[in-house]
Amino acid sequence: MFGWQLEARAWQLNFPSATRQAFVADGAKANWRIQRVHFPNATPVADLIHALSYAWGASQSVAEDDLYSKWAQLIWQGDVKQVIAELTD
Repeated sequence: MFGWQLEARAWQLNFPSATRQAFVADGAKANWRIQRVHFPNATPVADLIHALSYAWGASQSVAEDDLYSKWAQLIWQGDVKQVIAELTD
C-alpha cells in the first residue's frame, strides 16, 4: 500500500519527468521492492547514515584499531561490497 501512495505522490510532484532519478532508502528489503516495482528507472541509493551506523556497531565487536574508519571510508567511496566481504570472512 505504501508503495502506491509514494508513487502517487511522486506523480503529483512530477518526479517521472526528471532526467535523473534516485531512490534513497535504508537496507530494508521492502524498500528495495518498492523501488523495483514503483520506481524502476530511479537509481537505488543506500542511505549513508544507516550504512555507517551498522558499520559502527559491527566494528565495536571486533578488536581492531581504526576498523570503523576504514569501513566508513570504503562506504563513503561506494565500496560497500568490500565491507560486507570483510564482515563475512
